[in-house]
Amino acid sequence: MTPTEKLTMRSTSFDSIEKENIAARLILNTPAIAVVKSIEISVE
Repeated sequence: MTPTEKLTMRSTSFDSIEKENIAARLILNTPAIAVVKSIEISVE
């Protein structure tokens, strides 16, 4: 395996980790936003 191939593999796995982190953040943020909106609606 050449150094370039190793680098490519590393950046590819890093990309998928980044995508998973973004997805996790979206999943975590969405219910919070929904709860806040429903609280705001019930307050009004």
